[in-house]
Amino acid sequence: MKITKRQLRRIIKEEISESVVSEVQKLIDGNQFLKGTTVSDADLIDSDSYVFYVSDDGLKHVKDRHLDENAPGSLFDSGVDLKDVIERLVNTSPTSTAGGKVKWEGVDAGGNIGKMGLAVADPGEVEKMKSYTMPGGRAEKVKLGPGDREPTSDVTLVSVSLGKLADGREALSLLTMFPGGMEVEGVKIPMDRNAFADAGIYFVLPASSSALKEGAMRITRRQLKRIIKEYGGRPFDPTIPGDYERARNNPTGDAPPGNPEWDAKLDKIADEVGDRAAGGYEPSIDGSPEAYADMILDWYAKDPPPPLDKMEDLAFALSKPMYRNYIKEKVLEYIGMMTEGVKIKITKRQLKRIIKEEVSRLVEVTDFASLVASGSPLAVNSYVKNMSRARRSPQTLSDMAELWDAMLEAPGDVANARAAADSLGLSPALASFHARKLKEGETYPTGDELRAAIEALGPPKPPPPRPRKPYGGGSRQRPWDQST
Repeated sequence: MKITKRQLRRIIKEEISESVVSEVQKLIDGNQFLKGTTVSDADLIDSDSYVFYVSDDGLKHVKDRHLDENAPGSLFDSGVDLKDVIERLVNTSPTSTAGGKVKWEGVDAGGNIGKMGLAVADPGEVEKMKSYTMPGGRAEKVKLGPGDREPTSDVTLVSVSLGKLADGREALSLLTMFPGGMEVEGVKIPMDRNAFADAGIYFVLPASSSALKEGAMRITRRQLKRIIKEYGGRPFDPTIPGDYERARNNPTGDAPPGNPEWDAKLDKIADEVGDRAAGGYEPSIDGSPEAYADMILDWYAKDPPPPLDKMEDLAFALSKPMYRNYIKEKVLEYIGMMTEGVKIKITKRQLKRIIKEEVSRLVEVTDFASLVASGSPLAVNSYVKNMSRARRSPQTLSDMAELWDAMLEAPGDVANARAAADSLGLSPALASFHARKLKEGETYPTGDELRAAIEALGPPKPPPPRPRKPYGGGSRQRPWDQST
């Protein structure tokens, strides 16, 4: 077949890129913390010395941990492109390469990147400030004081080495990233936060922050249940299903007792959300359990994944602080059981779901049945059916996958699709029919993913043999089981 210079350049570039992606994937598969993650070309940042692996989800977790002005820590400006910052840093020499970690500490990002969350005062004055326990397993004790965070153009990037690639470059993975460096006002920042106060370092927060107010406290799930029981139930809330009827039927006018049906439903929501959220927690990426729990509950409130999207009253429960705190405690409880190695009992249903999700996460290829039957876009649904009918020929299947990728390069461009089909020896009608249904901005599986889903079906099964009647039939020239 004929091929243009542009197509040849794209093929060569993709071959080189696929080789690096494959090498990084093998290193990640051998890493106990990252195995199960699928690498794509978009996740890699190249430089002369390094190939830096960072996914969009990883960057989002980093940025989300540094956006709450009422939580101790530095803040990223909302408009900062962290991937662009990482690309600039990995093209410079790191400040440290010890202990399997490659670090760029306090490096100028080329412009204002955020605000530093630490300040310095006399250690005696810092000692009088409000004490605070940092969330997470280490329970570090620090001091908080009112003040304004100082803008900074410095940034610290910490990565972990995954190993060497065939071309001699080192593959790195993002560990953490934050505005600022390893000094504040000329004072070196200790590695242990418990030593901050002795060095005269404290976290600054807005004066209105709840963390600075006296009397602020956390309440556990067990304490909440005891309070509800001791005080005869929660207050009347007309927005909760069933409360209006119970209040109307309450002759004394007192606050009605807790609704057993709602309490059971809340327990079910908390258990399901806690179990599911804890399963996705990765300390090296997500930071403290507190920050992760807040982030995941915000996500579930806006866009709950299946099957949480079918759970009645989930959005309502997450919109009420009292119930949201109850659910958050459950998330933290499950994370604690996972990270501290506490044995927990799970049902067969939960085990089946965990296995199913883990397999799908590792493979990351949608199976044929879900592509056809689970609400896939019409173009995908129709195209995989056409591919399934052609799976007797591996070459035709490969050509159809290539045609699909060509159509994704220019969604809706029928002329381009027909030309690609013609060069591959496929039906132009097949290309024009599906090209019209592809829309710009939509997310579609790649041709390789479609082909993998079809190949997973195996070769088509031959039709079952027609049964032979024991008593004969048909004629001598055309027996019954061979007649049409």
